[in-house]
Amino acid sequence: MFFVIEREHVGPSQHQETHTGFHAFEVSSQPVRYASSGEVCLDDYCGEENGIAIYAHGEHPTAEAAESWIEIYMTGLNLDFREDEELGDGVVTRFCVGRYRPISAEGTRN
Repeated sequence: MFFVIEREHVGPSQHQETHTGFHAFEVSSQPVRYASSGEVCLDDYCGEENGIAIYAHGEHPTAEAAESWIEIYMTGLNLDFREDEELGDGVVTRFCVGRYRPISAEGTRN
């Protein structure tokens, strides 16, 4: 099974600079867990971690089915998206909201 996980920057954190504007949907081989209890979260708001809100959007039989669900969902919301190559543990694919990668404050200084 593969799981669709949404992560979105919602507020201040110690990693503020890195996460500003971050919003992505991931296909993962591992389910996300509730931040409060550690139990598996399949289709719900799962909590917040370092200023990133985490939502689970169900389980799918294949990675391709999960990717298709994300593309249909994002298209239905008229969201531009791009595929990201920086993947973490268990993450098969990541689609970031927005056509372009957000630039950090430090990036604007350079």
